[in-house]
Amino acid sequence: MSRKPEVCHALGKRPVNKIHMTLAAAVLALLPFAMVVLIEAQTITTSPRAHDPGVRTDAVDAGQPFSTLTPNQAQFFSNGQSSFLEVDAVPNGLGPTFNALSCGSCHSQPATGGTSPRQDQFPFVGPNPQI
Repeated sequence: MSRKPEVCHALGKRPVNKIHMTLAAAVLALLPFAMVVLIEAQTITTSPRAHDPGVRTDAVDAGQPFSTLTPNQAQFFSNGQSSFLEVDAVPNGLGPTFNALSCGSCHSQPATGGTSPRQDQFPFVGPNPQI
């Protein structure tokens, strides 16, 4: 036995309508499809490959300590930079395939402490040691 719509409204309830149920079912059925379309639309616009902008023509502000370093951190940076540029010799740890004078000889792009040359320039050196 169902209640009349007038009684349902008087009790604060809405009558369950077949149209409302159909509409709710349609929305729930289409929701996953809509989410997949939105996600795919975001991934389609992104580039799948990296883009090399080429050689920089402007100055690069690299190799300097951050201006926000504490005095202790700035001293640590300075000590590390000095060690990196220190001229080494075989008794101090240089190996037979290292022909430069310091770590900074190779790791100098775009500034001291930066990247090293291409790996294929020195094919028999092996992996870059972590000191």
